[in-house]
Amino acid sequence: MKTEIKNNPHAEVVLTGTLATDEIQKHFGPAVEEAIKEADLPGFRKGKAPRERVIEAYGERSLWRMAAEDALKTRLADMLKEHNIIPFLAPSILLNVGTHNADVPFEVVVIKRPSAKIENYRSIAKKTIAALEPLKIEEERQKTRQALDAQARAMVGKADTSDFTDDDVKKIGMENVAALSLFLDTEAERAVAGHDDQRKRSSVAEALLKSAECDIPLVLIEDELVGMLEQTKREVSEQGMPWNEYLKAANKAEDAIKNELKPHAEKRVALDLVFASIAQAEKLTPDDAEVHKLAHVLQAQGVPSDRAHSYAAEVSIREKIWNALGVTTPKPKEEPADHVHEGHNHVS
Repeated sequence: MKTEIKNNPHAEVVLTGTLATDEIQKHFGPAVEEAIKEADLPGFRKGKAPRERVIEAYGERSLWRMAAEDALKTRLADMLKEHNIIPFLAPSILLNVGTHNADVPFEVVVIKRPSAKIENYRSIAKKTIAALEPLKIEEERQKTRQALDAQARAMVGKADTSDFTDDDVKKIGMENVAALSLFLDTEAERAVAGHDDQRKRSSVAEALLKSAECDIPLVLIEDELVGMLEQTKREVSEQGMPWNEYLKAANKAEDAIKNELKPHAEKRVALDLVFASIAQAEKLTPDDAEVHKLAHVLQAQGVPSDRAHSYAAEVSIREKIWNALGVTTPKPKEEPADHVHEGHNHVS
């Protein structure tokens, strides 16, 4: 049986062909026997109606369809293997049955497993980072330091620009002015390093996505989109605003919010696949000590053990991937437990 194949976007493959009459005929008798077992006709006990009455009740065309479907299912595994297709979801089958005892054209729609191909990822990352405009470290540090200083003044109720006193800083748990100054300097340095790290990661991620060949089932994007929408709702709720009021204030419908989030959802899924491909190519495995440490913290926050360890392993591999790409920065702060409860973990 000859089949034609068509590759559509979002990992969809369509197989078309025609089942020959003689092939369907081999399955017609078993289809009738199965119908007899299931038939519950007036005047007969279930499964005991005569063959002729069952054929009359079901109709030859309907039984021919059943036989054709059985014939196609028998051949389907070999068809998928022939075209090197690994289904991600159960295939859907469409039969164009005309009359009994005739050939039957068919169409099989298969959603393949998601995939991502990326070559020269190290070179891509290196060129991307080299092309970035150097961050004005000292200027950024001073701006951040000033912002942190303003926050500290607000916390101790110091509205003017006069120097802190030891009594001032003790209100926020600092031993003296020198301790506060050291703390603010350290936090400013960390914030600038984090900003530099994030812009490098974002740029490299965009470059990898442009170079990668990804094939993603829509169901995965939709699933990610649902998670992102729920996260948005939680963030709005944490600000003390009901979701309906937020939509009204933004003058948007929920579908509009989803449409805005959808490109980001697709990028998240694609980047996860790209990073999984890199991890496989690099043969990366989680660092047991790091996994144990982070999992212990998460469990202390109420995250179930298996979920905590799974998430910690993902974080460990993610950082190894960034290191392989040449983005080596201090380890990020541990994320809060409620993010782990979401069930949507992504490389970023």
